[in-house]
Order: sequence, then structure tokens, then C-alpha cells
Amino acid sequence: MVAEMSADLRSWVEDNFPGGRWVKPAEYLVRSPLREEKTASFFINAEKQCFRDWGGDSGKLTALAERLGIDPPPWEGHAPSLAPVRKVEAQGDAIQRRWDEASEARGHPYLAKKGLEMVPGLRVDDRGNLLVPSRDFSGQLVGIQEIAPDGRKRFQQGSHMKTFPLGSLEEAEHVFVTEGLGTGVALRQALGLPVVVAFSASRVPAVVRELRGRTSATIIAATDADPAGRRAADDSGAEPFIPVGGGGKDWGDVFLGEGPEAIVEAWQNRPRPAKGKPRGFHLVPFGELEAREPQWLVEGLLEQDSLASAFGESGSGKSFFTLDMAFCIASGTPFHGRPVEPGPVVYLAGEGFAGLARRRAAWERHNGVSLRGAPIFVSTQPPALLDAASAAEVGLAVEEVADRVGAPKLVVVDTLARSFSGGDENSSADMGRFIMALDGLRSRYECTVLVVHHSGHGDKSRSRGSSAFRGALDTEMLVEGVPGKSLSVRSAKRKDGAAFDDLHFELRDVEIEPGITSAVLVEAEGPAKGEKALSELQRAALRSYRSAFECHGKIVDGTACLDLEAWRPVFYSVATGDSPDAKRKQFQRARDGLIARGCLRVEKGLYLVADPLEQRAQVALLRRTDEAGHRDIAGHVPVCPAVPACERDDVAGRPGTPPYKGVRPSRRPAVPDEVSKIEPVDGLLLRGGVAPGGSPDARTERSTNRMEKPIDMAAWLEAQSAEVKADHEARLARLRKAKISAACELALLRTWEAVVGEAPR
Repeated sequence: MVAEMSADLRSWVEDNFPGGRWVKPAEYLVRSPLREEKTASFFINAEKQCFRDWGGDSGKLTALAERLGIDPPPWEGHAPSLAPVRKVEAQGDAIQRRWDEASEARGHPYLAKKGLEMVPGLRVDDRGNLLVPSRDFSGQLVGIQEIAPDGRKRFQQGSHMKTFPLGSLEEAEHVFVTEGLGTGVALRQALGLPVVVAFSASRVPAVVRELRGRTSATIIAATDADPAGRRAADDSGAEPFIPVGGGGKDWGDVFLGEGPEAIVEAWQNRPRPAKGKPRGFHLVPFGELEAREPQWLVEGLLEQDSLASAFGESGSGKSFFTLDMAFCIASGTPFHGRPVEPGPVVYLAGEGFAGLARRRAAWERHNGVSLRGAPIFVSTQPPALLDAASAAEVGLAVEEVADRVGAPKLVVVDTLARSFSGGDENSSADMGRFIMALDGLRSRYECTVLVVHHSGHGDKSRSRGSSAFRGALDTEMLVEGVPGKSLSVRSAKRKDGAAFDDLHFELRDVEIEPGITSAVLVEAEGPAKGEKALSELQRAALRSYRSAFECHGKIVDGTACLDLEAWRPVFYSVATGDSPDAKRKQFQRARDGLIARGCLRVEKGLYLVADPLEQRAQVALLRRTDEAGHRDIAGHVPVCPAVPACERDDVAGRPGTPPYKGVRPSRRPAVPDEVSKIEPVDGLLLRGGVAPGGSPDARTERSTNRMEKPIDMAAWLEAQSAEVKADHEARLARLRKAKISAACELALLRTWEAVVGEAPR
């Protein structure tokens, strides 16, 4: 039905209910023709052939037409009773006839009650109604607004809402667009500037667009101080000029209650928009864009007018961190030494309501700053931002705050999960709707929206759910902590600009009153740089790198390094992913994380440790073994052990999966490549020395590195000379001096004990 809706039906809706808009292909929103209202809430559904009034009324369009005394709607099976052309002509004639028969207005109760003088261009009919002409920009009369002596307004049937101009636009520097006549007359008399009356808030954006092509003047949207007015000004892209306060206050109310001087003062002291930053959708030449310094909300951490996220595990302290920032911004208190841009804050809480008051009291006592009277507001229930009706309710609540104390500087959504009711976090479509809701808040108030989110189930270094969320962020912060003790915050993403240095805090208990305590953040010294700051997955990956290096490491241009394909299977053998694809993704994230944290570097496709001390130790280790003749080729060993169980933690300590590509299983602790003359049992071969029954120069086959049958290691070692045994003990000492891993040393000791019967001295 939507696709088949006829032009006649569309015209019937627009002609009989002017001033509305199509919010959906077959749904029309307009002010109710059955009652007076300021904000449109009357829906006409052409597909279902019915109407719905939020005032409580509903029914079929045929019944509505009968009640209003208009022709029934034309749809399939119901031919229109009057040809559209003849109908429009008849209505136009009636409008023109009524205008011609009316007399020039010299005064009227509607304007007199507002303390306003009569303006040219208005007329009065024989019933005392003030007639306001609706004209298009060519000056043609296309409708009449009727204002009764008691202030009731209605449009004559067949009227089109266009404009009523007050003053000439020629050579004007500024021109106002207002919702109604009263506001327009008040501004005209107070400031003497030209005004264009749009007749409704919903018409303001269209009138502004039309004016842009007809005047070079700066266009001002002088709408009412209510949600509909603010939305209209925002959608128009014009400079807003709205009275301070709320409740639908307009400049006519200011004129009557405070006098024209108050309007003049407000106009002279109005906030100017940022230079060169147009409102609404615009296209500007790329070459005219100027590089500007960041406008910080919290210096070095959060920029103004941005989308940001703080994520971490449950209990990591992410809500403490964001709430601390919110309190600082609302009160103008520096955030641990970082200046803030003070302003209103809206905190959309989804959890932990019981503890919010205690956290506020603890923060006040610790910082010596009272938040009573500070412009910070908290929700009483989680916001459901995926539901259109609930999102609109949230928007209205935020607008009420803006009416009271001004536009918010920061809106916090805590948490994403509790605001995502009815959606799937892994769905890019659902996440796109959520991001759109966040952008709606951000763009309307040019504020920062900060979302508190949880980390992923497997990889704690990334946020949970669809990657579309991270892609939309300007700033992403990872919060890691020990529950109840400490937390650290590091930069996970900064779309423009360098990452900030890690922040470290302690959670310190503050007694609010006897028996009641809460915690506050106190800045602390961070842990030593290096592996302490790595995630569990990254630590496991670094251990697997070192284990793989012990078997496959090589020297290229004087640098100790490792091939990616030699590292990969060792990581896979300890990864917790339940499928090869999951392990591949874990490996990629861990590898990129180690590079980003400065633990590893990549040069010519080879991976090497970034720490100079460890790099020198690895080079020395490889050179010693090569010089001793116990490696066929630097780094070439086809058998590589997995990370030993003694060095695994939560990520790597679970039962492993079978080895991958080229990784051979061993039932005993694997021996690193450096032990070239002592080989683990179970058929793994010697990589040097004398094999049983062979000569000292005999070498095992490089391609397989296996004996044809298992050997008796104890018997073989017993047959070796004292020099060979002493050589092994000396080599083990050198490995220790080179700071080999604890797991590697343990494997060597176990092997030595197995074949010699005692540990080396």
C-alpha cells in the first residue's frame, strides 16, 4: 500500500492537514485538528487508513473527514467526490474572497494583551478575528491564519503554511525566523530587524532553507524555549536565539514580562557560534578547512564534541573513573591536575544506583567540593536507546536539563549493555542504531558522549561486541584494575592526535559517616614499564615468542629475530580459542598489541624483541651455540616445543590443543635447541655429537632430525668422554648467564637428571 499510495491521497493529507511532515513513507505527523497543541502529536497512517491522536482519540480517516466537514480521502475503491483541481481552485477563491472582504487591522486584543503594537499587513474580519496572511516568497496569498480575540488559532480550510514577512530583506544583515506572529512582532519592535513568521516550529527549517537562496543576511532561528523549538533551530542550521529558561517561553513573553530592553540585552550578549563552523549539513571547499587546536573537555584525555568510550572488565573501576570525571566537569574541579571545561553533565546510569549517592558523598568529602547545586543530573532508570520511543523520552529529558541550566558538556552512558535493551551487541545493524542515537545527542548539544562498556570475553584488551562501535569512536580508553585496590587507564584509540600516557590510580576508602564508606580515586605511581602492563593474552603470546625463539631464532644483520611462521604454531599450542579461526584472531590481536606496547618490533617481515638488553642476550646466545658447532643453520630446528606448563598462566594454563603445523608432540619436557648433544627421549634425535654406532662426524638428517629407532640415552651418555659431559655442564652455565627463561632452564635440568642421575653443580 505504501508504494501504491496515490498522489491524490498524498495531496488530500497535505491539503487538509497543512504544516505536517511525512515521518515514514505512509505516516504523516501534524498538530491535532481536534484540539490545541504546541507540539505535533497527531499521526495519519495512509497505509492503514486511520489516525491516532496522542490526546487519546483515534479512528478511521473517513470518520475524521466527517467530523471535520471535509471531503473523504481518495483511495482505491473510493473515488474522490471532487476533482482535486476544482477543489483547490474553490478553496483558493474562498481564501482570496475572505481576505478582500476583511478590513485593515488597527488594533486587536491578541496583540494588546502581549503589549504589542499593530503591524502593517494584518486584517480583521466581521467577527473580530485577526487575519494573518500566509504568502509564498513571490508574495502570492496562499492561506489565512485566523486568530480569535481569546488567542485561539486555526488555518482556513485549503490554506498552505508559508510565511508572513515583517520588514524588508534588502540590505539586511540579520533576519529572524519565528514560529508565530507574537514572537515576530516582539522582535521587530524591540530590535527593528526584519522577521519572517513560519507559523510553526516544524516549518522553521524549511523557511530557513528557502531564505538562504534569497538573502545574504545571517539567518537567526528565534524559536520557543521548548523541545520542539530547540529541535527546529538545530535542524535548520541557523544561528539560534532562544530565551533562557523553558516551558515554551518565547520572546513575546520576554517583551511582556521584562520589556523590550531585555530582548536588546539578550541580543547584544548572545553567544556567537564558533567561527567557520556551520550548523546542520553543509558542503564547504576542502581547501578552506583550518587546522585548529583540540578543544579539550578534560585536557589531554577527552575532546569536546566527540564520541568516547571507557571499557574494561567487570570490577575494573571504569564507573569510578567516569564518575570522577563527571563530578570534576560539573563542579569545575581539575581532574587530577588536568584542567576541565566546566559545564552541565547528564549521567545516564544503568546500574549501581544504590552506590551513586555514597560515591558522590565520598568524592565531596575527599575533594572538599560540594556538588549540591552543581549542574549534574542522573537518570532514575537505564535508558533504552534502541527503542525509538524510549530514546525520544531520553532526548526530552536531556532537553529539559538544557532548558534549566544550559546545554550539557558531557553525557555519560553507563553501561552500553544496560542501554542496549532488545538488541544484539554483535549485530552491526543494532549497533548502528545505537551509534545513531549517541550521535543525535552529541550533535544536538555539541557535547561529548562517553559510553562505559565491557571488555571482550576472550581478549580483555578490546571492547565487547560489534567492531562498528569502536570504529565510530574518537577516543577509546582501556580501564584495567584490581577490584577494590587500584586501576590503570591507557589509551586504546585516539582518532586524531597522540595517545595519552597511562594513568594510574589507587582506590582509597573514605568514611562518609560511621559504618558507611565508599571509595575515591587517588593518583598513584604506575607499575614498571614492560610486561606488567600487558594483558594475559599478550603475556602468553610473548612467552610463546620466546619459546619459539629458543628453537627457531636466527641472526639477520646482527639482530636476533624470528619468522612469523615459526612463532605462530607455538602460540596456537597454548591459545584458548576453540577453533583455528579463533586462535588466528587471538594471535593477530596479541601480536599487534605487543607491537603497539613496544615489546616487539617488525623489520623486513621478521619479529624481534625491542628491549636492548634482551636483544643482546639473544644475539649472544645464538652466536655461542653457532660457534660451538651445535646448530646446523642459525635458527633451523624443525622440532619446537610448546610453552611448558610451568610457565603458563590463566590464559595458557588450561589443557592445550594438539600442536599445529610442524609441531611434534612430546611426552616429556621439551629441550631447547641450545642443548645440542643431549636429546629428550621418545625418539627425538640428537642434533650433534656422536650417535650410537656412529662416528663423531656423523650428523643426523637435517630434514627429519630423527633416528630410525629410539636410543638409550643413559647408555649413550655413559659412553661419552668426560670432556663431553663437562662441555654440557659449561654450556648450561652459559645459558643461565644469558638469562634464558625459567621454563627452558627447567627443561634442561630435567633432561640432565634423566640421563646423568644428578643435577649439575
